[in-house]
Amino acid sequence: MSGNYSCIDDRGQDRWTADLVTTKALWRRCVGKTALLVSLSLALSLIVGFLVVYVWRRFRTAVWAFFLNILAPGFRKTKMEDYGIHVFVGYADDDFRFVRFVLRRYLEEDLNLTTYIHQRDLGAGYLDQQLLDAIQDSWRLVLVLSANFLRRYEKAHLVMKMCTSAVTPMNPDRVLVLVEQGQGRHVPDYVLAVLDEEKLVRLHSLNEELGYEQKQRIKHLILS
Repeated sequence: MSGNYSCIDDRGQDRWTADLVTTKALWRRCVGKTALLVSLSLALSLIVGFLVVYVWRRFRTAVWAFFLNILAPGFRKTKMEDYGIHVFVGYADDDFRFVRFVLRRYLEEDLNLTTYIHQRDLGAGYLDQQLLDAIQDSWRLVLVLSANFLRRYEKAHLVMKMCTSAVTPMNPDRVLVLVEQGQGRHVPDYVLAVLDEEKLVRLHSLNEELGYEQKQRIKHLILS
């Protein structure tokens, strides 16, 4: 290192390069502490920014409802009594046996809830509009995400989009999902974005009856 230069150390004193034996000593005395603080501040800012983006994307509706409760004390969440239908079931036509003989039986006969099942309840008129009307008038939206639904049902994305769009701060827990084993990786991100992990119920097979734990989770998620 040639020449003799001055700088101000971390104590605010003038230092000369000639007084310092090594370049490392010069770094530590002149700029090392400041550079470390700047680096830590930048790293902390990146971490906080990443967490904020993740929380907003993952729990956007819940966060929005939380702040509404703080900023607007009169804000009221909707209740089951505010809807004409208790449960809308979104499913593939090929899964009708499971929906009719397993899921519907539990919801209607055991829990005494009203359900909307399109193969049974559709009337005259446009299918898409009827689905939209039923979704908007339903307290809970249950999606049966089987291989048939996610890979072969032509209305799958339409139904999932309408259900996820129906989630509001007034009803942030509106959607719950029954996922057939092995299909979790095929669930779209926009569906996962409106769900907490607890609102995802895993099914071993649609050819089996619902187990006790599965029934209790479904009951809690619908009635809570």
